[in-house]
Formats: sequence, structure tokens, C-alpha cells
Amino acid sequence: MRNNDEDFFKLRVEEEDDHYDGDDYDQLYQYPIHQPTDKSITNNLRMNLKEMKTFLTEYQLSEVYGQDFFHKDLFAGLQEIIMSSKAVQEVIQRESIQHGYRKTNARAQSIITDLMAKPKENFLRPFAFSVEKVLHRLYSSIHVVENELERLKSYALRAEKEKIPLILLPTHKSHVDYLVISLLFYHTNISLPFIAAGENLNIPILGKLLCSSGAFFIRREFGSDRLYRVIFEEYIISLLEQGYNLEFFIEGGRSRAGKLLVPKMGMLKIIVDSVLNDRVDDCLIVPISIGYEKVIESETYIEELLGKSKEAESLYGLARSIQLLGFKFGEIDIRISEPLSLKSMIQESSNIRNLDLSQNVDRRQLVSILAYSIEYKINDISVAMPTALVVTILLTHPGRGIPKRELISKVIWLRSLILERGGTITNFGNPERMVENVTHLLGKSIQKHTNDFETVYKPIKRFQLSYY
Repeated sequence: MRNNDEDFFKLRVEEEDDHYDGDDYDQLYQYPIHQPTDKSITNNLRMNLKEMKTFLTEYQLSEVYGQDFFHKDLFAGLQEIIMSSKAVQEVIQRESIQHGYRKTNARAQSIITDLMAKPKENFLRPFAFSVEKVLHRLYSSIHVVENELERLKSYALRAEKEKIPLILLPTHKSHVDYLVISLLFYHTNISLPFIAAGENLNIPILGKLLCSSGAFFIRREFGSDRLYRVIFEEYIISLLEQGYNLEFFIEGGRSRAGKLLVPKMGMLKIIVDSVLNDRVDDCLIVPISIGYEKVIESETYIEELLGKSKEAESLYGLARSIQLLGFKFGEIDIRISEPLSLKSMIQESSNIRNLDLSQNVDRRQLVSILAYSIEYKINDISVAMPTALVVTILLTHPGRGIPKRELISKVIWLRSLILERGGTITNFGNPERMVENVTHLLGKSIQKHTNDFETVYKPIKRFQLSYY
């Protein structure tokens, strides 16, 4: 973490009553909330421009752990590597029989151009500044455990020396996942990851923003398009061969239920095969859990679960989402597992189950074993957010409503039960204040009734609350 980062991340040591993970006191970096004191538009604009200038100049010359994310010849170099690869040339030759070489070759070039991320340093810095401002507006704080972050940096340094990539595998509950991980890496001087994103996000303006920040857009289904498939695989392997960090969501799409989805094997299979085929020496697998007090898209998820068709991403939807800047969504908690050598994971799993990795059926079994092992690691480091504690008590209480004192008492009991069973609680804080914050955060889903004697909370939108 840079010395001048105290305006962005602040080191916080929480007391045991506030935060305990079962082992030791947690030290957390926390985003402060910047509230402008002067309501004058002119003064606020001047303040933001000054902050932006400081942000851009302070981050110009910093030692970065990992490969050069902004290498000027990266795009052209990868394009040449992909086009000259044996696998791509073989498919081009086969496709040329039916469509002609010139047309097939031009199509291959077009696929590569559309697929590849195009990071731009002079664009990324102001974009990172804008993302940070948006996150400040939406969330009260973003927590990262200090020793987990320092451990990740040490592994990133090792990866740089050995020229092997970090494979980041976060949970996927929100589109914010893309932003918060990249921003964290940006602040901690770790080379930003190339991010696999669905082509549904490749819409005007937003698509260019993400592409210039390291995202590349992939089809949900490849179908029978052999040329697209082989180019995509070669692109992933080429990034790994050169030691670039890669981020993708092992669940595939965002979880509409708040729980981990069954893992998708496609991307992981490509990475495992690249190691087994000696194209890549090794990779460091980094399971990451991202917890939200309130997910921005939760209302949309409920509508979809109730049968409404998923709306395609659009400029209208992007413009409509700007309205969210007037709301608060609580806190974000990021947990980072100790990175794991993929080569060691492969060796251990194949030895235990006596797999013959020269056989495709055993390779498929290996990928499945590794995918579920990674999700187990993610579950193991996940934390219970305050919303989960309060909502669990509200939804399991037998009465129509629960008095505030009883709710607080049962939340404390649930906290103790989770800790006794080896779980982790995040940012618990004062129980009474936490209950008040959560019930306020979840708004109309919880009814609050106060009379002369007591305050009673009643869950109104039970299905919506069940997400947490």
C-alpha cells in the first residue's frame, strides 16, 4: 500500500467486540467517506479536479508487482502469437476449404480484435479515480484484512520472479465485483488482472470503459464455432504464458440467490490443460470472497426469481443506475485465501484418486475436483455480514414481529454460535447500532413499529430478505 494512500484506504484495528475471526484481531483497510462541506457546485468541482490531479500524479511512478499491464506492444504481440499458433492455423486451414483462406483469415483477425482487452494507462487512471468516487458514494466502507493483503503481495512478488500468473477467483454477486478487485490491486501496486466478462456487458460507453481497464468479452456459448473457440483458448494461454494475472468467476454468472452457484468448468479446464500440456509452468490460484451488506442488484434478482425475464444491459439501464448514487448500500468485506499452486493441486488430486491424466475422462474429473475444491476454499473464508445475522433472526422468529431487545439478544446469540462453530463475523460493532443500521439499510423490506413501550420489527418482504 502506498504511503499516500491514507486518503483512500485507512488502517483500522478493531476491538474484539467489534470484529473477531476466531484467531486474532483483524487489522483492516477501510475506505473513508468523503462528505463535501461546501455545497457550492463551483467549489465542489474545483475540489474534485484538485483531488483528481493529485490522484493522477501520485500514482505515476510506482513499483508494480507483476508483468507490465500497459506494455505498448502487448496487443500486437499477443495478436501475432495467437495467429501464428499451430492450433489456430490448423483450424484456419480447415475452415478455408469451405470459406476460402482470405475470408477465414480476415475473420480470425476480427475475432481477435473484438475479443482482446486493450488496457490504456492514460485512460485507466482517471477511470480508477471515477470508480473510487462512485464507491465512496455507494458504500460506507470496504474492508480488507491486512495480513491477507500483505500475504497476497508476497505471492505476487514471487509470481513476478517466476513469471507465473495469479488466477483470481472471486465470488460473483454483483457487477461491483469487477470494480472493487481491480481498484484494490491498483492501490496495492499489484499488476491489474485481465478480466473475463460476458459479452452482454459490451455495450456502448460501458464496454469501452471496461475493455480499456483490462476486461475482455466472451460469448456465453461457443456452439460449433471452432475458430472462435481455438482463438479464445490461445488468448487465455498466451496471457498465462507471459505471466499476466487473470480474473474470472468460477460460478459463471452472478448469483441470484446469494449463495455460491455450481462451478462452470470451461475457463478452469483451459488453465489446467495449459499446465498439463507444459504450455504454462504453474499458476497461483487465489480464491476470493466478496461480501456485501446490501447488493445493488438485489431487487432485480428477486424479480428474475419470480419469473420476470432478465433485461439485457443497455445505455438506458446504465443511465437508470445512476439514480443509485443517492442510496447507501452498507459495507463490503473482501477475504483473500492463501494462493495455491495449481501444479501442486493437480498432483495432489491425481495421486489421491489415482487419475490417469493422459485420458480425457480423468482430466474432466480432475477439473471438476479442482473447481469444487476452489469453491470450498471460497466458502471457508466467507464471512457472515450483519444483514445475514439480522435477517436470519427475523425470518426464523415464530411471531409476526420481534421486539427490538429480543432481536438484539438473538443476534448476539447467533454471533456466538457462528464463532463457536468456526465461522467468521465481519464488523459486528455495537449490537444495537448494528440492528438499527441493518433495518434502515433494508428499507421497506422490514417494518418498524414504535409505541410508548417498545420497538417491534416485522419482516414484510420475506422473499426479498431471504437473499441475505
